[in-house]
Amino acid sequence: AEDALDFAFGWMMGLSSALTPEVGAILPAPDVASGPGLVCNRATISMRKEHHAIARCDQPVISDAGAGHYSLANGANTPDADIYFTLDESLPGSAGLTAVKYAGPVALASGQQINYAAWRADRLPSHIGVRKIS
Repeated sequence: AEDALDFAFGWMMGLSSALTPEVGAILPAPDVASGPGLVCNRATISMRKEHHAIARCDQPVISDAGAGHYSLANGANTPDADIYFTLDESLPGSAGLTAVKYAGPVALASGQQINYAAWRADRLPSHIGVRKIS
């Protein structure tokens, strides 16, 4: 049952698991009574689990740029990823309602929190970074 759940999740997420039809997978079921307009078949489904790991973007690094401003930079493995951040403690993301695409140093006041993450179409988003300015 756990394999079936893994398969269903993988199929929904597009992780290369698939139903594999085989020759003779659907056969008449002669031992089941049929009525008018009712066709009974037995089906055999083979399950093949394949898992291809999807790379994750590197978590951006935050650094003090001076004068109350902070810079965000991508990691070495995803230098071209887009960085999104929020200042309202919501989760950053490319589709977030309050997320802003990073374009340069951000002014942050004492007590303010910035949440940030990197996104690129061919990878999973980075883990979310959080920094509260003290």
